[in-house]
Amino acid sequence: MEVAPAVIAYKFLREGAVGPFSGVRWPAPAGGRPGAWLEAEGALETCVAGVHACPPGALAYWFDEELWRVELAGEVLDEGTVLVARRGRLLERVAGWPAVARDFAEDCRERALGRAAAGQLADPRVGELLGLV
Repeated sequence: MEVAPAVIAYKFLREGAVGPFSGVRWPAPAGGRPGAWLEAEGALETCVAGVHACPPGALAYWFDEELWRVELAGEVLDEGTVLVARRGRLLERVAGWPAVARDFAEDCRERALGRAAAGQLADPRVGELLGLV
């Protein structure tokens, strides 16, 4: 039996390691060990069923009070800005978050403005949101 390698990703949670959409409290790491696994049953489906996290390149799409590094295992669907997995657990809270959240958001805004000015936005609604059109 072939075992899929674990995937390291990120998870934004509300205060107390609570899922912003699911309301599920994630088991926190303790004593230098990862938190307990959360497991999903049934067919994985984005925004419906599975353990959701994001790849590093999609952090700008998901914002909340706490940012955690997570491990995903088992079946993992990569939907671009979200990963949906059979299992997931918290590894560690990202140090410095949310202290750098405002700077991160400003950097994302500046990048979006630059892309909009260069005509590189795939969705014209982004330009509308930024007040460019």
